[in-house]
Amino acid sequence: MTQHSVSMDELLDQFQIAQLTQNWGNWRDTGDWERLRNCYTPDATMVTTWYNGPAAGFLEASIQGRKRQPKDRGGMHVIGGTTSYVKGRRATAESRITLLLRSEVHGQLVDITVYGRFIDCLLKCDDGQWRIQSREPVYDKDFLRTVDPAGSVSLDPTELAKYPLGFRHLAYVQASEGHSITLGIPATYSDEEQAIYAKGRAWLEGDKS
Repeated sequence: MTQHSVSMDELLDQFQIAQLTQNWGNWRDTGDWERLRNCYTPDATMVTTWYNGPAAGFLEASIQGRKRQPKDRGGMHVIGGTTSYVKGRRATAESRITLLLRSEVHGQLVDITVYGRFIDCLLKCDDGQWRIQSREPVYDKDFLRTVDPAGSVSLDPTELAKYPLGFRHLAYVQASEGHSITLGIPATYSDEEQAIYAKGRAWLEGDKS
């Protein structure tokens, strides 16, 4: 099999895309909203467990949610390695993520850990910067535990079973907080996951430059 040779320009693009994914996590968690806004193209779309729509709406909802958030609650995005493919001014990227969330359910303070991936379509804009055109997650697995090691919490098994296996505990807690849960997020190894990959391949082929 022939090894694909990577040019210095492509290596630089891949580095910038990896940096973009890292910046997204840092700026989202620290509330650096203007820099976070600059991670997206003007017509970008965003899917999360609690939102599906224009990235501008996700940003506004995040800002308002931060204002209501108690000081002892909140989330952290740990962004792992990023694999990207570049073709002209278009690219796709897949990044490993770990979401760490502290919240309250049934009167108990809990920590939820979610392992998953962000799958992005990206565009190199006229200013030479890479930005996210669309972002969709795949969640592989999650778990929940009480912050107090001696504590315990009982989740309603019927309610828990309503949500996709990959982020079931996160969805349970977010639903208890009043969020509408995005049930269509694909499961690992599913046909829907493959459809996201196919969408990415089509995005790359859309640039004939």
